[in-house]
Amino acid sequence: MKLTRITTVSGPCDYWMGGQGSPVLLVHGGWAGAEAHWGAVWLDLAKQHTVIAIELPGIWRDFETSLVNYNDYASICADLLAALKLHDVAVVGNSLGASIGWQLASDRPDLVRHLIMVDGFPPRKLPIRKVLGAVPFRSLALRSLIANFYSPAVLKTAFCDPANVPDAIRANLSQSGSDMANIMFRLLYSVTSSPDLLSTKIDFIWGEQDGLPQLGLASGRKLCSANPSSRIFPIAQAGHLPQVENPIAFITAIQQVLSDDGEE
Repeated sequence: MKLTRITTVSGPCDYWMGGQGSPVLLVHGGWAGAEAHWGAVWLDLAKQHTVIAIELPGIWRDFETSLVNYNDYASICADLLAALKLHDVAVVGNSLGASIGWQLASDRPDLVRHLIMVDGFPPRKLPIRKVLGAVPFRSLALRSLIANFYSPAVLKTAFCDPANVPDAIRANLSQSGSDMANIMFRLLYSVTSSPDLLSTKIDFIWGEQDGLPQLGLASGRKLCSANPSSRIFPIAQAGHLPQVENPIAFITAIQQVLSDDGEE
């Protein structure tokens, strides 16, 4: 996999790319970049696919470059695919990356042939959204977001075995948790309506031991049941990043997802 910078219609974009075959776009989560999220599996994926792993701007570093909403992040993914002259792409998104993948499939169904959501949900409107816009309540919401998702303590529940946590994720949550939570709150707050059902084919891969609030396997099964014809593939001995904790089982699941549709 090679890290490259390309200029798209929306500006410079960093991405990793390697392999050959039908294209697969990997969209990382909010705790670190593409390598920390996908490095354990992208070489295996690249044996049968052209793998593109985008670096989302301003999510975990260089926060001044962050974008305003999910549509903007979906747009840079679409612009990258256009610059690479790729379409009919399988999109695999983890956590925040799953939300962005959903938005991409919603905005540009012409580009996405298959969406694979890994321990993540569609962009969802915050409960009592208007109330959370007030400064005191926003502060409370941010503190809750940090405590539940962006502090080092969450690694004990997010991972089946905290020893599996990538060094970059551990360091980022220790050093920049509040900054990342601010970016995430802005994205969450930007959602003003419930997501529509997609026309794109969707499947789910979920770590069985994901202990983050509202992100357990039961929540993944409920989401799967709400999307007709979708399937869910639980990954044993894995939490919120199943591709990191159990890469062999994750690759097996991805291969089944794609081969069942004649995509391998």
